[in-house]
Amino acid sequence: MLHDETVPYLLHGAHTPFAINSIVPHRAERPHPGFVSASAAELWDHRARRLPARRPRPLSTSAISCKKHPCRRITMASIMEQDVRHARESVRRALGGALEFRRFAGLDRPFAAHAHDYPVIGLVREGCRLMECNRHAYRLEAGQLLALNAGDAHGCIQKGPVPLVYDSVALLGFPDCPPLEGPIVESAEASAYMKDIAALMDATPLDEGAVEEALYLLIDHLSAPADLKPRDEAAHAMAAYLRDHVGQTVRLDALAEAAGLDKYRALRTFTAAFGLTPMRYLASLRVERARELLARGASCADAALQAGFSDQAHLTRAFKERLGVTPGFYQRAVTGKSGPIASRQKAHL
Repeated sequence: MLHDETVPYLLHGAHTPFAINSIVPHRAERPHPGFVSASAAELWDHRARRLPARRPRPLSTSAISCKKHPCRRITMASIMEQDVRHARESVRRALGGALEFRRFAGLDRPFAAHAHDYPVIGLVREGCRLMECNRHAYRLEAGQLLALNAGDAHGCIQKGPVPLVYDSVALLGFPDCPPLEGPIVESAEASAYMKDIAALMDATPLDEGAVEEALYLLIDHLSAPADLKPRDEAAHAMAAYLRDHVGQTVRLDALAEAAGLDKYRALRTFTAAFGLTPMRYLASLRVERARELLARGASCADAALQAGFSDQAHLTRAFKERLGVTPGFYQRAVTGKSGPIASRQKAHL
């Protein structure tokens, strides 16, 4: 287990800090403090207006120097090439939609804290992540397996310069799946099963019999002992209430009433049991509801409305923070086509 001061902020939706430097004309120096006959803003505007107009360089030939490596020249073409090379995601379904294989390659952005209502098993192939799962901090490194049960609250941030390459299987249609022992699994045998599944999901045509066999071998290997401590009954009652009201406005007093507690105890009980506040848990449920609707062919706008989001932009932001891809990309990957109005909404995806 890793104790890192940056990880606990995941539950509050914090992102990695960054700075933006203002770019100003190099000849327009700031006014000297001795100038008192005019305001600083007036002097600044006056100096800036006297600068000769400069012809902008074409993006294809412009280059900048890297501060860390002054001898290295970076062109806009190389930057765009790097973006294309590193931004790779794919989604493929099998077993009648019960299994969903997801691959992320070259990612360095954080994943906001969230939870799924189905188990997820993943393998880190490259990179390193600082992860928080159920209020405990972990270091997730290349070669390690991740096993998450339904309801496990988790999020992660990038650690180090190597981008994340990650394969995962979402067990969407396995209601009889036993509890998995995790979240971090150190097992060469389990990793081998996961690599077999990834190779089978890459193959064409897809051998679903072999995929199913490898998956059940992996699940059986990861099964946890049967005497796991169950979550608090009141927390389960609140979680059930949230699942029944995904597309509606939920207030804390109604949630507390469902658990038979006052609002303060209800909030404490739920957060202690699931590692997320009720509203953040509800946001995860809404993302999953929208994901199901998109897989059935609903438009992004309709999926956002039915899942309880205020608008499509809100859905896109929450979807990408938790699943790593946009709703439009996910729908095209799963169904092979866009929703009814997705082609008119590309600017929002």
